Amino acid sequence: MKPQPRKKGETFTSDRVSPAELYVRSLEGEFYLLSEAAAAVGIGEQTLRRLVKSPKKRINAPSFVGSVGQMKLYIFSREDVEEIRDYYQSRYEGFETSSDGDTRRRGRPRNREKTV
Repeated sequence: MKPQPRKKGETFTSDRVSPAELYVRSLEGEFYLLSEAAAAVGIGEQTLRRLVKSPKKRINAPSFVGSVGQMKLYIFSREDVEEIRDYYQSRYEGFETSSDGDTRRRGRPRNREKTV
């Protein structure tokens, strides 16, 4: 589906799809944008972006790096999302989603001592 330009005076509506999303949806297989992968794991987009761009390269994700115009896209597979989730579960205690649907993760680094 090719995005249609807006008509003069037409306001932006939420039913329009971004070029980045169109690009990812056109790929063969199930892939996610950085924002979708971050939401699936329960971390912030900037946190995931810092992890991916880290010079220490603690994870193998993302599977692909693409571009739409001059915009750089990090494209994640389902395996990448699981790898990121495993990375945070191994690094932080209590890194689970709460039962009330709150996607914010809670936990402290494992290398810190517990205080009572």
